[in-house]
Amino acid sequence: MHRFRPDEILEDEQAWATDCLRNVEYSTGNKRVLITPPVSLLGMGESQIKPSRRLGHHSQQILTEYGYSTKDIDMLHQEGAVILPV
Repeated sequence: MHRFRPDEILEDEQAWATDCLRNVEYSTGNKRVLITPPVSLLGMGESQIKPSRRLGHHSQQILTEYGYSTKDIDMLHQEGAVILPV
């Protein structure tokens, strides 16, 4: 069995031909190669690859629900305690 280094697998024709790897474009315009799910179930259709949301996507919403004001959240963000999306 051949063991691939991460940079080698991206050049493997069989990995691309069998849909083990897919190019995905994020909303930022960045492009990455992602690994598809290892199992395909009959009747489920093609696996959907959806990029995750940015880190901190829901921070403002969740902190507001817990009673933090916008001013409090901004202060927490400035202190590095909270990540807010760019």
